[in-house]
Amino acid sequence: MNGWWYIRDDERVGPVGVDTLQQLYHEGLIDAASMVWQEGMDQWVPLDEVPGLKEAVHAVPPPAPLGRDDEARHALPLAGRWPRFLARAFDLWWASLAVSASLGFLLSRMFAGFVEWMNGPLSAELFMLACLPLALALDAVIYSVLGNTPGKALLGLRVTSVRGELLPLDAYLRRNLRLWMAGLGFGIPPVSLLTMARQSNRLVKGLQASYDEAAGHRVHARAAGIGRRAAFGVLFCVSVASLAGLRYMELERDRQRVEAAAQKFYVWTNPETEQNVIVDARWRLEAQTNDYGTRLFVFSELTGRGQIIFGPEDVPNVDLPDYANAFLQSMRSRMQFNGRGRFFEEDGLPVWEVEGTMPGKKGSVLSVRVIQLDDVFWRLIVVNQPPLDYSAPLADTMKKSLWNSVLPQEPRPTT
Repeated sequence: MNGWWYIRDDERVGPVGVDTLQQLYHEGLIDAASMVWQEGMDQWVPLDEVPGLKEAVHAVPPPAPLGRDDEARHALPLAGRWPRFLARAFDLWWASLAVSASLGFLLSRMFAGFVEWMNGPLSAELFMLACLPLALALDAVIYSVLGNTPGKALLGLRVTSVRGELLPLDAYLRRNLRLWMAGLGFGIPPVSLLTMARQSNRLVKGLQASYDEAAGHRVHARAAGIGRRAAFGVLFCVSVASLAGLRYMELERDRQRVEAAAQKFYVWTNPETEQNVIVDARWRLEAQTNDYGTRLFVFSELTGRGQIIFGPEDVPNVDLPDYANAFLQSMRSRMQFNGRGRFFEEDGLPVWEVEGTMPGKKGSVLSVRVIQLDDVFWRLIVVNQPPLDYSAPLADTMKKSLWNSVLPQEPRPTT
């Protein structure tokens, strides 16, 4: 009978014998759903649907003659459950952090809807859950490039084929896909506990994890020196402490978001004018004093996409153009201005405005507005960060509220 053809990476490969198909199957290069064909067949069919071929491929062949290096690899014991768990936790923690931080940064700068969504309850947890498959893909890339992952290398573990060979990238990606489903339960906490308990029981019995056994993979362990174990212990503790710190910060942000969503608005009294205004609860106030003793009111938007610095400066016997020129000179090292701004009158009051950017903050938009009331210059500085279609409307509404705490109010009609 003629040999078999199979499909791999959308290409036809063959003809090969049953023994080659068996080896490919156990190395994870083909699986039960791979399409096969032989002369005399009407069409391509999945491997598992061919009578006789399924049993032959699934059978484990007798050990092949081993060279010295192969014998050393096969003599290594299989890794236990705790070293595997600790190494995987370490690797996935850092891979998940790298993926979620990078992807979160990009999405939050591009899409206002993403920023709004991240303000909602459980959004951080759901986002991390969605990033888990990408973290597993990054884990596979690291293995492919370095020959191992950091956690496994420090603990003396290595994932290989049944013959002790390193897995190609596509095979390790498929392994991590099976790990995501059968080992991590898609990252869903209740399901994950059940799947990890099941795999742990298999390892205790001397079996391989189901996601490794199905493809003929092995996780071997060699003795790790005390230096490596100590380094892993330190790095693991650093990881736990870092994650605990990040979790605390996220819980604090969640608390602030819940408060802002429940409160919606609050009343702020301008201490200089004693006028009350309504402020969006997404802006948090911190009173500060600059180097010249001037009181400043710093309002920061909850997600960090906007900041407003508001306050008066009493400078007698100075007109607005001179004040604007002095401001441009003093802030030249901190702010980058688009020209020298413009002067105009609004409601009978002299006004100066200038726009620009903040050095080192890519995509930021800076606006400065100064209004003169007698000898007092009220200054409002706004810095918006991308996405501007999220931060700019919030800042515009906030600016109107703050100016209402300064400008003279029209008397209300009496009844």
